[in-house]
Amino acid sequence: MPVPSPRSSSVTHAQDVRRLRDLLRAAISGGRFPDGRVPGEGELMVGFGASRSTVREALGLLAAEGVVRGTSSRYEQATYEVAGFVPTPPAPPVLRAVDPSVEPVGSRVLDRSGLAAPAPLAAWLDVGPGSPCLRIEFLVLHHGVPSAVETHYVVHPEAGDLIGIPMRGSWETLLDDAGLRRGRTDTWGGRIPADPAVAELLGVAPGSDLVGVEQTTFDPSGRVLDGAVLRIRSDVPRAGTLRPAG
Repeated sequence: MPVPSPRSSSVTHAQDVRRLRDLLRAAISGGRFPDGRVPGEGELMVGFGASRSTVREALGLLAAEGVVRGTSSRYEQATYEVAGFVPTPPAPPVLRAVDPSVEPVGSRVLDRSGLAAPAPLAAWLDVGPGSPCLRIEFLVLHHGVPSAVETHYVVHPEAGDLIGIPMRGSWETLLDDAGLRRGRTDTWGGRIPADPAVAELLGVAPGSDLVGVEQTTFDPSGRVLDGAVLRIRSDVPRAGTLRPAG
């Protein structure tokens, strides 16, 4: 399995901002801030173990997307609330299965680490805040070209079954290799612009059109197994799983 090279602190910071923004966006689109109030900077710093600059930049990205609106002054800390509506982008393109025996697929793991689920993620996974989970993030490759970045958060105890299992292509293959059975999968998605961090990973220009997907996978009993954020290039198939039909 390819091992990612050490990354500079500036690159790591950018990816931390991206992950926090993605989890907050998923919480908003999933209705997990029912009072419409986004947690304050201090609460997010403690809950996510993030620096103040990471929190502020993540909230700034959401504000730029029109997902939240904030109030601030020179002397007061900014506060944010969910915008009057979350923009609903066009439906993702019709997708069809890719046959991995015909079209070469691969992956490159970017991160595989344990963490205590902060409250917004815990609500998504239907576990208590602080519950252990495993984050696995990887690039999906199609003929060696990045086609998607996927960030998965897996609940305990299934997370333990994935430790040490090498990636052999798609996420579904990894679950199969670990002997984890899947039930239904719920998805929400649409077109979103590539932020600078995602653009760097996928080799596209910032602002390029991507397909954004938030995906919840359940086990056969209906318990949440995995919550995932996917960012898929619209011009390159998502290797090993789905691609634009045509």
